Amino acid sequence: MIFLQGSEVIFKVALSLLGSHKPLILQHENLETIVDFIKNTLPNLGLVQMEKTINQVFEMDIAKQLQAYEVEYHVLQEELIDSSPLSDNQRMDKLEKTNSSLRKQNLDLLEQLQVEPICKAAS
Repeated sequence: MIFLQGSEVIFKVALSLLGSHKPLILQHENLETIVDFIKNTLPNLGLVQMEKTINQVFEMDIAKQLQAYEVEYHVLQEELIDSSPLSDNQRMDKLEKTNSSLRKQNLDLLEQLQVEPICKAAS
């Protein structure tokens, strides 16, 4: 199945197994017993349960959801990088650059406002 659907099939199999055994998993009180259940019970599935799982895997389409999670992950990573603690000097430099950029934009907009009336008067 990995050759047919790629590594995405691993997530599909995990989702299918966890979903079909959700009531049994939720009966456990802690992570250790859940892990034991997954390690000991799930490998001993019968042929009917394995076929059911394989059919569910082929019917699942999680590509869009995985891509959405990937985009969300990258956005969160960028936010973490941007919000990393800066020293006072780094913060001051960043604010000065932003201020300089805003002043330039302001001057450009003032210049456009002064040129616009001249252009309209000439037309």
